[in-house]
Amino acid sequence: MVIMNKTKGILLTIFSASSFGFIPLFAKIAYANGLNPYTFCLFRSLFASIGLFVLLKIKKIDYTIENALYVPLFKLSFIGFSLMILTLTSSYNYMSTGLATTIHFIYPVAVMVGSVFFYHEKIEKIKIFPLILSLAGMYFLIGFNSLESTSIIGVLLALFSGFSYAYYIITIARGRIKEMNPFVLVFYVSLFTSYILFVISIFMGKLEMSYTFKGIVSTVLVSVSS
Repeated sequence: MVIMNKTKGILLTIFSASSFGFIPLFAKIAYANGLNPYTFCLFRSLFASIGLFVLLKIKKIDYTIENALYVPLFKLSFIGFSLMILTLTSSYNYMSTGLATTIHFIYPVAVMVGSVFFYHEKIEKIKIFPLILSLAGMYFLIGFNSLESTSIIGVLLALFSGFSYAYYIITIARGRIKEMNPFVLVFYVSLFTSYILFVISIFMGKLEMSYTFKGIVSTVLVSVSS
């Protein structure tokens, strides 16, 4: 049973990481059809929260939570997801989506480092080699030879998205949030993210409504796939 659970966890992790590959694909389609990073992320979260609400109703899962969880969930949604998805998709305007998404995958390294420094976890020897490979891959991708053709703003945005997502992972792995039903957790994160991005979009003057049907479809697809 332990081996089966571990295998299932590994497969789900691989699927989760792979699903990020759909974000740049649908983001580019959305940008070409009237949306910007702000509205793309806003509608993505909104559609995800609606879909999850319907799912919770169908499965008859109780989605009520304790009042004490609202603040931690809002904080998690703001720092760990809203800023992550917004900076990642914004980086696509400054560099290739492939490179930006790859840089975003600094988050496993950030999770490991954060767990060691803030929670005093020990690094297992088996994790050191993948850590070195990840950092080496990041170096060769960006590389000193390509710095002239690579946007520093794009790199910083993609890196920030990775660190933000690392915060998300570390946070949900500890405390009472960890005990929540995963569907309920993602529902509230999507719901709060929708509200946060709506406010940010208005504040930044980015709440544009000149999108096309194709642009909306792309956000629906990304909300389902990732």
